Amino acid sequence: MTLIELLVASVLTSVLAGAVLLTLRVTYADAARLTRQTTASPQLLIEQIERDFANSRGARIAADRLTLTGFVATYDRQPTLRRARVQYRVAAVAGRPVLLREERLPDGATLRDVAWDNVGRFQVVSLTALDPDERPERDPDAAGLPPTPDAVAVTLTDARGQVVFRETVWRIGVGR
Repeated sequence: MTLIELLVASVLTSVLAGAVLLTLRVTYADAARLTRQTTASPQLLIEQIERDFANSRGARIAADRLTLTGFVATYDRQPTLRRARVQYRVAAVAGRPVLLREERLPDGATLRDVAWDNVGRFQVVSLTALDPDERPERDPDAAGLPPTPDAVAVTLTDARGQVVFRETVWRIGVGR
């Protein structure tokens, strides 16, 4: 091997090592952000769910998760009214149960935030009764999900089973 080949190999090794270190740093920063509790109060979380609910066009409610589609994208926790799919679900992060808010943008990017730490249970129940003979029209912005109900009851408990909040969330222009 010549001296030039050795120098080129050394430079390439340095570049690759830097890329690996950068990837590890980004991964560590993301894991550290997910392990912090990012919601200061139940009211802030309720307001975030209300904003997502009000800007959604479609919803899927399951036993342990809420999926909303429509204009629910955020930037720095403020709505941008861009299309996205948001899912609230309980997951384990660093061995602790947390409520995650996962936002998937049309370009495939996914943003994950810990909405609440030390979660025992997250439950969403639709309060809108649908007439079995009526088939609601699908909104093209709902991305294939059923229409968002007019109201839902949201309950969050901590790991000890204590109710953190139990709130009714209404769509804009409905109820209250």
